[in-house]
Amino acid sequence: MVDAFLPRYAARLNAVLPPLSLSGTLVTIRKFSERFRHWDQLLDRETLSPETATFLDTAVQAKTNILFSGGTGSGKTTVLNVAACSIRDPLERIITVEETQELSAFLVLPDCDGLQVRFPNAEGKGGVNQQSLTRNALRMFPTRIIIGEVRGPEAWDLINAMNSGHPGGMCTIHADSPKKALVKLVNLALQGASNMSHDYIAELVSETVELVVQIARFSDGKRQIMAIAEAVGCQDSIVVSQDLWLRERPGSPLKWTGVRPERMLDKFAAAGLGYQLPLAGSVL
Repeated sequence: MVDAFLPRYAARLNAVLPPLSLSGTLVTIRKFSERFRHWDQLLDRETLSPETATFLDTAVQAKTNILFSGGTGSGKTTVLNVAACSIRDPLERIITVEETQELSAFLVLPDCDGLQVRFPNAEGKGGVNQQSLTRNALRMFPTRIIIGEVRGPEAWDLINAMNSGHPGGMCTIHADSPKKALVKLVNLALQGASNMSHDYIAELVSETVELVVQIARFSDGKRQIMAIAEAVGCQDSIVVSQDLWLRERPGSPLKWTGVRPERMLDKFAAAGLGYQLPLAGSVL
């Protein structure tokens, strides 16, 4: 069994051979569409609107901790890649950590390096997991750490990094809604900090993660942002969030809910970034 990346074709390859496969050699090639690096490219695909692009871009420049959530093939890594490539401060030192290379920020940003997991060999030796790479990234003097997808105990290391001098961290997570994404992040972090209580981890996540961007893929192949939520606190060991923008159903417009993102507005102001909320009821 092997999982690899084909740089020439911008594709991921997975192969399974007998005896693990019961029906002969199985090869799956997942070819990525164009490596989107600019908000305009997502606007052209109707993934988001100019107003939401402005909000997310301002959040990135303000070093907001953002969680991109969605199902398999929903486009969450594409949106994460655009957000990472939009970082404009040339003095920022950024480290990306991935299981399989999909992000291209390290190719375009002036001070960005990428780390990739190494899987164990046939004897189960020589592997370097995502948690080890995340911990090593902290030794590389980063200003931000970006993880392609959190799926294990590295969630604890990422949360610790974002909460202790490395703001602006971003990652993707496999979940169907912002609320489920936050619940899953807490559970994954518990894997890396089994000596900590659930209450403590939930409180830490609520203080650390600031935005959740929910993305979905529809039957016609379109990928769109369905919701943007702000984490506002913790209640009964559950991270509480409020929807700032919401798309009621596939194909409907993404609308501002009218809720003022006080946490975000304070962060934008502290970073010296001007931002004007849209008019109430405006379509985004």
